Amino acid sequence: MLQPMSAGVRLFTVVAAIGAAGFLHACKSSNNNAIKAADSAAATTGRGDQCGTLSPKEGFTIPAGLTPAPNATCEQLHLRFGSKFSDDNPEDLRVICPFLRIVNRSKEWATETQKFLIAAKMNLILPVPLTSVAGKTREFGCDGGACTFIATVAGKDQLLAHVAPPLVVDIGQLSRAVGSAHDCGYNFSHGDHAVNPDIRAATLSRFKELADKDGHLSYADLVTVKKERCKADYAQFSTVGGNKFRNQVNDAKDSLVPDDHDQTEAALIYSYIGGPDRGYITYSDLEQLFTAQIPSHRSAYLLDGTILNYSKAIGLTTGFAEK
Repeated sequence: MLQPMSAGVRLFTVVAAIGAAGFLHACKSSNNNAIKAADSAAATTGRGDQCGTLSPKEGFTIPAGLTPAPNATCEQLHLRFGSKFSDDNPEDLRVICPFLRIVNRSKEWATETQKFLIAAKMNLILPVPLTSVAGKTREFGCDGGACTFIATVAGKDQLLAHVAPPLVVDIGQLSRAVGSAHDCGYNFSHGDHAVNPDIRAATLSRFKELADKDGHLSYADLVTVKKERCKADYAQFSTVGGNKFRNQVNDAKDSLVPDDHDQTEAALIYSYIGGPDRGYITYSDLEQLFTAQIPSHRSAYLLDGTILNYSKAIGLTTGFAEK
């Protein structure tokens, strides 16, 4: 997923090609029922102190056609994996993708990863067999087929770069998968191969500035910060060592407009922490996602092509989808 000098991962880029390409604005009662079920789960799991209520903003209509994920609510994730998210089991900053960093922290892949590390003749870090991707990622709210397809693409890119063996994706070396990585990201800078705590802190500080009095953020805020991050990296790195950004056509005065991969990354974040459920996301959920904690407001729906296309389409209406 990258040119050798790039950093970060477009792991979820191709998700948008999976599932329905369109979306409807009509509200289906089944979708509302899914949210109500997720909200009431706290009462039966005893996790009301950990999870919040997915409350749509006034006048917001939940899009139709989304697939409920009743087993991947905040309450369910805390019930099954909450003990793993403690100070005794810190996040692994080598996993650049925030969603996979959460899954990895749950230790769901620990046994399989250890087997590969013992048997492999390559310098692997966190190898995951592709056959294990669907079930584990679905438990955390990603459509199994979509996540497997994405992981397969990443694994193939790593295979071409002689980073990982066939049928494996090394989630600790996502930045070394040839051809598919971001030049810059929310949590890392150009050339980084792991989460950069300083960059992450600066990003979260900027989001806190953009949040309204209730801590709400919009899809447009996600893209704005991504543009600013990449602009800063572009100014610093575009003339160093011959490295070129994919946005090299932009000059120092340009706003560094996001491409489709940036839109998909923003859509992933917006979708996972409840944007399509309520018409906004919160700073606190974003901070939890970026620091590999279970977000207090997890969408009631699966991450798949339909929900990402819905979120990306918001960019069309807010002026952030230009190329």
